[in-house]
Amino acid sequence: MQIRFSSSFFCFHFCFQPSSVNTSSSKGFFYSSICVNHPTLCEIIYYLFSYFTFYDLAGSNVNTIIGPAIAGKDTTDQTGIDNYMVQELDGTKKEWGWWKQKLGANAILAVSLTVCKAGASVKNIPLYKHIANLAGNKKLVLPVPAFNVINGRSHAGNKLLCRYKSLLHEFMILPTGASTFMEAMKMGVEVYHNLKSLIKKKYGQDATNVGHEGGFAPNIQENKEGLELLKSAIAQAGYTGKVITLKPLICISFLG
Repeated sequence: MQIRFSSSFFCFHFCFQPSSVNTSSSKGFFYSSICVNHPTLCEIIYYLFSYFTFYDLAGSNVNTIIGPAIAGKDTTDQTGIDNYMVQELDGTKKEWGWWKQKLGANAILAVSLTVCKAGASVKNIPLYKHIANLAGNKKLVLPVPAFNVINGRSHAGNKLLCRYKSLLHEFMILPTGASTFMEAMKMGVEVYHNLKSLIKKKYGQDATNVGHEGGFAPNIQENKEGLELLKSAIAQAGYTGKVITLKPLICISFLG
């Protein structure tokens, strides 16, 4: 099945810059949207003053370079198309690998996702099975949704720090004890709302405001305090042993 590239459009927002790509084939119309993390204040100012340039460059890269170049290619050749976009169309490289500076990683990824969806449609299999086949994964495991429930300083405004003196971004919970995805969502939502009640009771109504990524931002002083809150919320929801907490060890921002 060959690709017929349709269009690309890029949206702007203070916290996110999603790039959206439309691709069509005889099997239908496929859409993907890629979103990056929230920018710094300097990046926000930059995008405010260069929005139209950003739009023209990013959209032009997809519409005039990537799209026409991959039109007519086999949608089931995911690896070939991805390598072609990264290594030949873009071609920028650092000592650690392919850089994607010329076309932009988000533009390339958005196109890659639409190709992946089209490839799954051609093979008449669900997207998750198509991705598993591409990865050579014979054993399929139920996806576990991850819930971002407590945000740290870089994404919030509290004093949550990690042990390496850098800013811890969030605590997450994983409903690993669920038997279905629907049950996992139910468990996550119930823990989230129980956590909100506990935070409101201990820190006040203002503490239930959420950070950039949807987690609560109570003014907790240390990591252990956040873990204890989650432990209590999980127990109060009745899911002890079925929901685990995840504390990211990689911290992005550093204190001056």
